[in-house]
Amino acid sequence: MKYLIKVAYRQLKDLLYRIRTFSARARALRTFPDLSALNNPFFIVGIPGSLHVVELCLKFVPSDVDIVLVANGLDAWELGWAREHLKVKTTVVIERMLDHGDVLDLLFDQYPRPFGILDYDCFVLDPAYFYKMQALDPKTLANGLFVHKNEQLNLEFPETFMLFFNSEVIRQIRRTYRVKSVHYNYLCLAPAVKRRLKTVGVDQAHHPEAYKDYFDTLRLIYSLGYADGYRCNFPEKLAPISKPGYKVYHVGGISFPGLPKTKWGTRGVYLWRRLLEVHPDAELRERYWRRYGSFSADDLLKLNAGLVEKIGSEYFDFVETALLGSNAAC
Repeated sequence: MKYLIKVAYRQLKDLLYRIRTFSARARALRTFPDLSALNNPFFIVGIPGSLHVVELCLKFVPSDVDIVLVANGLDAWELGWAREHLKVKTTVVIERMLDHGDVLDLLFDQYPRPFGILDYDCFVLDPAYFYKMQALDPKTLANGLFVHKNEQLNLEFPETFMLFFNSEVIRQIRRTYRVKSVHYNYLCLAPAVKRRLKTVGVDQAHHPEAYKDYFDTLRLIYSLGYADGYRCNFPEKLAPISKPGYKVYHVGGISFPGLPKTKWGTRGVYLWRRLLEVHPDAELRERYWRRYGSFSADDLLKLNAGLVEKIGSEYFDFVETALLGSNAAC
């Protein structure tokens, strides 16, 4: 009964979200830029409060890799700042912030060729990975680096931190099963979809991620792709929580730069605030401090001393040396 109530609540919440964001999605479709001249582009989705981190992420991208910024809900000032300061090929503008799955569906619908995505807090310290990711096999759904293995199902699912998609195959699965990249509850799936999932062991009691009672972004598409004989390829298999020494390092926990209560959030907020402190643009600093609070990275360490100890000094040293002190910082 509790599960049914939870499903109903999620469905109502999703309906209200879709009503609120309908015009933003429609306008994004109408104003989507011409990307036909780009070659194997990577899309970086920037959200409010992210610009100084996006800028650092871009410092690690080789000049011959085409990057498109998805301005997902940026206000007018942020959008102007991004266009003036961020070195990207072009910008996709979404006026009201959409969920990640909806952004991906917009890209699949509007860009027909293979493309990649890169989280703005995922730093590619070895540029060779951009080219490794672009090499797609016809039977591959996507190339990934960060992997979550479901031991019960014996299936590996790539995390969304850095991916390169076989877009034609993804679109085929979306059309065949009439599904999208968004979150799904098992009870809401069509009977034909449930039957197909059963062939790879996925059902109401066995989700792609055992600790979630729903299909997170892209997980339904991956599961159906596995059922149809496709696979996800991993040029290298990295754990979801990055460690110093990783050549592609995902920080995580950075979307909500307030006072965190978890190890994951403390990692992300520390980088967000430390990077803002050293940023040369005074107006950017002041705007973000006014919006998200002015406590410093050092204040965060003092307030979350117990979590800082659990994280370990290696992470904070990595931020100072490999990121801020790498000559790639702003």
